[in-house]
Amino acid sequence: MGRKTYTEEEKAAFKERDRELAEAADAALAAPGAGARATEVALRSPKLAAYSLRNHMMLALQAEQAGIELRDVDTGRGWKERGRTPRKGSKAVMRIVYPITPKSGEADTSEDGETPKTRFRTKAVFEIDQTDESETFTSDPKVAPESDPARIWHDRLLREAASLGYTVRYTRPDEAAALAVTDGESKTIAVAAADPLALAPEALGALADRLAEALTAARADGSAKPNATAARQAGPDAGTVLEFD
Repeated sequence: MGRKTYTEEEKAAFKERDRELAEAADAALAAPGAGARATEVALRSPKLAAYSLRNHMMLALQAEQAGIELRDVDTGRGWKERGRTPRKGSKAVMRIVYPITPKSGEADTSEDGETPKTRFRTKAVFEIDQTDESETFTSDPKVAPESDPARIWHDRLLREAASLGYTVRYTRPDEAAALAVTDGESKTIAVAAADPLALAPEALGALADRLAEALTAARADGSAKPNATAARQAGPDAGTVLEFD
C-alpha cells in the first residue's frame, strides 16, 4: 500500500490545526509555573522526560481536551518497538512536534551560503492506555536505554538551555536565594543543588520554570529562530519554532 496523499485543502487544514496548537502551546508555556507542571508529568516515564518543554505544553492541552491522563506516550512505531501495539480502533488524538532536518550534504550550508532552515512538523502519539502488550514481542538484551526519568529530564533541560545560549550552574542550597535564578546579563541559570547529578523534583521544576520564561522571552524578541544546529542541540523533538512550507 502506497503512502496516502492529501488534497491541497486537506494540507491547508492540517497546517492550520498545527498552527493553532503551536500558538496555544506558546501561551501555555508563558503561564506561571509551566515548567514545574511539565516536570511533574515528565517524571512519570522516561519517554515523557525526553520531550521538550513546548511538546509538554502541547501534550497537556490535548490530553485535557480529550480527557486523557498522561502516564506514557509514544508513536505507533515507538510502541511496537517497546512491545506494545495501539489498540484496534484507538485514535491518536495527540500530536507532538519534530524537526525535518536537511538532507545529507545540505546540513551545513545552502547554495547561498546560509545555514539551511530546519522545518518542523507534527506527528501523532498514543497514550499507554490506548495500547496493549504484544504477545510476540521479544526484547533485545543488548539494548539498555536510560530508564531514570529525572536524569533524562535534567539532560533534556540542559540541552534546551544550551540551545538558548544559557549555561546552567549549581550552587549550594544554603547559599542560594531561590531554587533557580536567571541572570539575563551573563545568560546563566543558577540552580540550588546538593548533588548536581541527582536534582530533586523541586529543583528540576524550578529550572524548567526559568527555561520556560527564557523561551517565552526569546520568542517575544524574535531571537528564537530555528536552525539545524539548534535542533540537534535541543534534540529530536525540540519544536523550537513551528514552521510550514
